[in-house]
Amino acid sequence: AGEANAKHLAADAKWFLHLDFEAAKHTVVYAEVLDAVRAQFPLDDTLNQLKAGIGVNPLTDVPGVTVYNTSFEKDVAAVIIYAKVDQDMLQLAVSNNPDYKQVAYGKHTLHTWTDNNDGKTNVGCFYGDGMILLGDKAETLQMALDVLDGTKTAGSALVKTPEKGAFLYGAVDLNGIPQVADKNLSQLLSNA
Repeated sequence: AGEANAKHLAADAKWFLHLDFEAAKHTVVYAEVLDAVRAQFPLDDTLNQLKAGIGVNPLTDVPGVTVYNTSFEKDVAAVIIYAKVDQDMLQLAVSNNPDYKQVAYGKHTLHTWTDNNDGKTNVGCFYGDGMILLGDKAETLQMALDVLDGTKTAGSALVKTPEKGAFLYGAVDLNGIPQVADKNLSQLLSNA
């Protein structure tokens, strides 16, 4: 995955956040945090169990994650997980959740389920061999699929080349937000 890909985000995206795990792995902080977690928790055993149970190890199989939306609606976002996964194993694991259903959307299959932890409905879809899309509701996921399929305009201007070594970054389009009248705040966020 590497850097955020503007072609994977809607042209009218209002915000995005990207975590580049590949870049993070080259930092001292990553190594120190990993060592600290391993000292307190059987991390490697847990990761091996995850790989055996759902077909993915987050430390080795997920090079990046992008979260974005075309609005500022609370708790609404599309999530693109760039990952090498065993789709059959992951789908089987998800299908064990309450209210699991499959719904067709064009050439795609949307998987919906109720999360055991928070009781919220989730929607997911495998996109090709290297992407998993998640959303809070079907409409959000459908928008992300339409962008990737080319039926909705892609190419968010928010996505720029990050500074060398950056592993967590994003951008927000503050234009047209009535509650953001303070230009100093806009400049502060822009600089960040």
